Amino acid sequence: MKRNQLKLSIFLLPLIAAIGLFFTACSSDDENSLASPFVGRWQLVELYNIDDGSLKYSLKRDGKKEGVIDYVFYSDGTYKAIAEDVKGYTPTNLPYSIVSGNRIVLYWTPETSPFTEYEYEFLENGTKLKMILSSTDVDVFPYKPEIKIYEKIEK
Repeated sequence: MKRNQLKLSIFLLPLIAAIGLFFTACSSDDENSLASPFVGRWQLVELYNIDDGSLKYSLKRDGKKEGVIDYVFYSDGTYKAIAEDVKGYTPTNLPYSIVSGNRIVLYWTPETSPFTEYEYEFLENGTKLKMILSSTDVDVFPYKPEIKIYEKIEK
């Protein structure tokens, strides 16, 4: 009898271990996703001129959000650009992708063009996000390399 139980346990042990590894691997993939630090709502709090480092906009100083775009990033690889002062604007989910380790591409349509690409860096333990426009194929606005600092206001 003990011999049968031993044989059974020898066969079950690897099966239980494999199931445990499967669930562990799945959850760690989600937690370590490149997109996970982005997920949440990011509010623009500062905007600097990249040429001389001068402060062009500060939410604390200026107190208004005229022309300011905030972002909401979702774990499914989509985002919304929120411009609260633009009447009649309804944000829609659009795709984004993280490339080359420290670059994020925001698409303006569900296709891969037009787009804007930013270099990014997380600051202050991931509560702030620094983004610098590095390239774009959007003709709507002139290319303005600026340093934007966002603060995470919702997860």
